[in-house]
Amino acid sequence: MTVETTVTTVTLETTVTTMTETTVTLETTVTTVTLETTVTTMTLETTLTTMTLETTVTAVTVETKTTVTTVTLETTVTTVTLETTVTTVTLETTVTTVTLETTVTTVTLETTVTTVTLETTVTTMTLEITLTTMTLETTVTAVTVETKTTVTTVTLETTVTTVTLETTVTTVTLETTVTTVTLETTVTTVTLETTVTTVTPETTVTTMTLETTVTIQ
Repeated sequence: MTVETTVTTVTLETTVTTMTETTVTLETTVTTVTLETTVTTMTLETTLTTMTLETTVTAVTVETKTTVTTVTLETTVTTVTLETTVTTVTLETTVTTVTLETTVTTVTLETTVTTVTLETTVTTMTLEITLTTMTLETTVTAVTVETKTTVTTVTLETTVTTVTLETTVTTVTLETTVTTVTLETTVTTVTLETTVTTVTPETTVTTMTLETTVTIQ
């Protein structure tokens, strides 16, 4: 009996788009401009539970009146554990204070967030279980009883118990939690023209397929 289980590659791709120019314009005033930007930590957590394949083969016993033969099939139970590293991505933005004295000046903030890619590869898992052929050969030579009145019959009674294969596969669960990335900007005082482009986290999770083929020979 061959049990083949294939786990396809699981790829988590997270892209954070670039936050482009922020323009602050002050009109003819002596004022302090403070920009405060806070980016919370973005954490990707992936948990993969243990996947266990259990196969049990019961003993087969053959009994006759002349010979008792016991055949025992032993099957190893193999546990496969997939471990996935949890990676934390932290974005840190420096808070800068700009002071302008009686001048009209343009303040440009450029913040670039590079793409964050998580790639998780699960290699193919193959369980191969081979049951060797069991052959029972019973030879009974002819028994002949000759008397004047009686012929004796020889009866062979053979009992074979059932061979049962039980296979249990536990569920593989992928849990991904992404915390919110929040940008908070506070600008103090006067006439400010601020343009901030949106930061959008885009997360694509490809499907994980478990294909299991069981062949009984």
